[in-house]
Amino acid sequence: MRSHTKTKEAFSLVEIVLAIGLFSALVLAMSGGFAFAIQSTQIFAIKNKASSIAEEGLEAVRSIRNESFANLVDGNYGLSQSGNKWIFSGTSDTVGSYTRVIQIATADSTTKTVLSTVAWSSPVVGSVSYLTYLTNWQRVVNPAWSSPFLASTLNLTNTSVGNKVAVSGNYAFVVRATGSPNFVVVNISNSAAPTEVFSTTLTGGLTDIFISGNFAYITSDDDNAELRIMNITTPTAPSVTTTLNMAGTDNASSVFVQGTKAYVGRLTGTEFFILDVSNPLITPTVNGSLSLPNAVNHVYVSGNFAYLATSNTAAELTIVNVTTPSTPVQAGVFNIGVLTTCSSINGVTTTILIGCANGIMYAINAATPSTPAQLGSFTAGAAINDISLNSAITIAFLGTSSATLEFQAVNISNLASMTIAGSLNAAATIKSLAYDSVRDAVIAVGLNTAGELIIIKTL
Repeated sequence: MRSHTKTKEAFSLVEIVLAIGLFSALVLAMSGGFAFAIQSTQIFAIKNKASSIAEEGLEAVRSIRNESFANLVDGNYGLSQSGNKWIFSGTSDTVGSYTRVIQIATADSTTKTVLSTVAWSSPVVGSVSYLTYLTNWQRVVNPAWSSPFLASTLNLTNTSVGNKVAVSGNYAFVVRATGSPNFVVVNISNSAAPTEVFSTTLTGGLTDIFISGNFAYITSDDDNAELRIMNITTPTAPSVTTTLNMAGTDNASSVFVQGTKAYVGRLTGTEFFILDVSNPLITPTVNGSLSLPNAVNHVYVSGNFAYLATSNTAAELTIVNVTTPSTPVQAGVFNIGVLTTCSSINGVTTTILIGCANGIMYAINAATPSTPAQLGSFTAGAAINDISLNSAITIAFLGTSSATLEFQAVNISNLASMTIAGSLNAAATIKSLAYDSVRDAVIAVGLNTAGELIIIKTL
């Protein structure tokens, strides 16, 4: 009897020990899982910041190329700034805890490959690399695009018009001001047969989109989400990572991303903001802002200056020095000299192209921001809604409100005497367009509710 009782007690003790062991193992497993999740999030944030620095490197080299193609000598380089311009410096440079190396190699007689690699060593060793091709755009070339034609038309889900479009790889990303869905992704790998691969509805009317790396930055008139950041790593299944509720109830109109900063224009209130987007997974923080007399309709940034297309009829082009993000200051303005507003802008370093409601595109030399000077102009005949540039910077593509010449390809090889290279009757106003360098095509969206997206190519 006693022997039986002792055996039972001993067996119960073993069970307790085993239970404690299993519980300890479970706790350790859960702790390890939490630690892994935290580390994974940290690594993802580090990788995204590194991607921004790598992309900034490509933009810096592009501006160096624009000064002179001869600057691109094969080798490894670091980057620094001198006199508000990017220059090569040493064989690498550091940005915080990141090391960046720019590798330049010859592809052919008029093209260089540029590889921007950013590495880090903590919490784990890693690196990211981005590759691009840069051509000698200053050489004498035939600008082509004399015979543009409509390669295809795509009727997007519902009858809402297309408002803005951006291109990345094999995909076009379309935002709309009204309707549902108002965010659409289109596979454009086959120019003759684009297909809609994803759509969703975001609150508010979407006003602009800018793609940087694996993220799309979208502005809207939603008072609680003037800026959204979407992860487009998988274009067929993008997702919103974060939103920013900017101060006040003023609508955001435009966004441009350079490096780790997003530059946002608004229609009223405080019209210009600089945001820190070094980690696209968290809510951006406001670095600085600037109040202006009128609406900021479109933003272009190069180096230490932001160039704004505005509704101010005395300062259609407003130049802002953003060297110190916390305190941006107005550096200069350009008054076109006629009563009009401007809603599109693009450029190459300090050469600015601005499109206006009076149907004229102005080329402006802004090398001296305090006294920008007109280089030339081109008359499109109707309001210019958007401007995009080809890779060689010889053609400016215009989306206009013309009844018959909604698409215009303009030869800008000589800015003092710009001429029409080719045009197309697109059946309805083109609101936005983006050059697709992979297929030498233009992706456009507009007011044709039976074909909101079109692809234009040339013979």
